[in-house]
Amino acid sequence: MIEAIAYYRKSQDKRGQDNSLEAQEKAVSKFAKANGFTITDTFQDIASGLKDDRQGLLLASRLSLKTGKPILVRRIDRLGRKASTIMTMLMLFKWASCRCSQQKNVS
Repeated sequence: MIEAIAYYRKSQDKRGQDNSLEAQEKAVSKFAKANGFTITDTFQDIASGLKDDRQGLLLASRLSLKTGKPILVRRIDRLGRKASTIMTMLMLFKWASCRCSQQKNVS
């Protein structure tokens, strides 16, 4: 099993969202199990993806760069809403990695 970091983000504090923290956790957990990952660390933010200084993302990024553990996210837009932020993240994780679970509905 490969040790990995899970990162979840939602913009608003509303229940029942497609991108609720619970839905993301379920999808990422299913993806991890199906692909040989063990989630050892979890970080989350309730903040706009337009903000680049999200505490959970910063902590997950630092840990990934320090340990080489990949970050698992439900969809790439959980990293951010700006193309420049996403591209920077992908470039930073050249040595670590970012894996995305594209599953929409997980039962």
